Amino acid sequence: MRIALQWSAIMALIVILGITLGILFNAMTTPCAAEDSLNCYWSGSTMGNGQGSSYVTISNDLIFIQLNYGK
Repeated sequence: MRIALQWSAIMALIVILGITLGILFNAMTTPCAAEDSLNCYWSGSTMGNGQGSSYVTISNDLIFIQLNYGK
């Protein structure tokens, strides 16, 4: 019984990890329509006025990844 519970927990973690990676991959491959858009990436060197920061955002509460490249 204990082994079945351990496998269930491992499978649940795998499913959660897969969903999380899918959401992150989608955000990292979708360009933002505007600077304050969600679930996308913003390239500060090529978008807007070309002088801003680059980042990937999932939601205002969940994740905001600042990428400092190209400067």
